[in-house]
Amino acid sequence: MTLSYTEELLVLGDSFCYHRLLDSDWPLRLSNLLQVPLSGVGFGGGSWWYVRNYLYKVYLAKNKLPEIVVFCHTNPHRIPAKTAIGLNGFSSYRRKDKIGVGAQYYYEYIHNEEYNVWTQEAWFKELDIELYKYEESKILHIICFPKSSTNYRFRTGVNVGERKNSFMGRSIPWIPGDTSHNHFSTEDNIKIANFLYNIIENYNKTPKEVPFII
Repeated sequence: MTLSYTEELLVLGDSFCYHRLLDSDWPLRLSNLLQVPLSGVGFGGGSWWYVRNYLYKVYLAKNKLPEIVVFCHTNPHRIPAKTAIGLNGFSSYRRKDKIGVGAQYYYEYIHNEEYNVWTQEAWFKELDIELYKYEESKILHIICFPKSSTNYRFRTGVNVGERKNSFMGRSIPWIPGDTSHNHFSTEDNIKIANFLYNIIENYNKTPKEVPFII
């Protein structure tokens, strides 16, 4: 099997990497610092299942992977729908349609935290195996939530942050009318891009575990 690498920066995950149009948005700023095209998407409220399907459909099923990959690993308790409906235990109460009401009943009567954590860890192990094949890619795993999973640590790539040191811990709490990008201030978006750039530029000298400090 022949593997190929695309000259681009793939940033894939949840709402912590959703905004990427302004020069100050950390995914685009990181792309500009690295001088490579930006690809991928941030699914606001989306589950890891949608991220997995996107990764396989666009890249892994074609035996290719970008030269630089940044994963923003989300909360395991989001609904694994076929589409990125963007609902979780909190946001479902903002919708009054059938999907929103159905999600509310799901979280109240069906939701199983232990099962969700187990399935996401199974995904992490699967992802580790797939990424191990791509020795030339520089890969970063960002833990976005305190409850993103068990304490699973990736063997392939650099683990950025941990459950006690996650993106969410530095983010701006969401409130109706929030206009922040990626849940961060403009200043912190820039700091994040610079922080990740330094890791990538020194990838071969970087430890497998890096605390999230900006």
